Amino acid sequence: MDNYIKAYKTYQARLAAPGLTSEERETLLLDKEREKQDLELYKTVERVVSHRDGSKGEIEYFCKWNGLNYEHCTWEPLEEIRPIAREQLEAYREREAEAKFPYKSVAYARTQRPPFEKITEDPEYITKTGGQLKDFQLTGLNWLAYLWSKGENGILADEMGLGKVRSALG
Repeated sequence: MDNYIKAYKTYQARLAAPGLTSEERETLLLDKEREKQDLELYKTVERVVSHRDGSKGEIEYFCKWNGLNYEHCTWEPLEEIRPIAREQLEAYREREAEAKFPYKSVAYARTQRPPFEKITEDPEYITKTGGQLKDFQLTGLNWLAYLWSKGENGILADEMGLGKVRSALG
């Protein structure tokens, strides 16, 4: 609270400063308005990341807030985010139900993996996001899938400067 009061007093002092031009005053007012808009944006849940049982037995959700990085995620009780994040909660529940997470995947012994089946078109998890693999990327994916089916390890890599970032961006 002290920091808020200090910042407010500093802002008021800057507005009242002698010699303040109309452009500088307008800039300060616009900055304050932008700050208010940002604070409203930060109160909006962008994504629900996880859930847990809270200390009082209630379910809590780990929320990623709009305009903030993941380091600013917070645990929030269901009652508080249900009214403001219905769509995000539903999307989270759908992702959880799909169970497309490594820790939820079927575990195969190294010697008992299913036989290799060549991947001839882009997997759904790529096309669903609007992505599209290039021929050489599909070849690399097949090679990794083949190694996995045989219980072998491998690393897919190439030389620097061959367009990995550019191909990922465009």
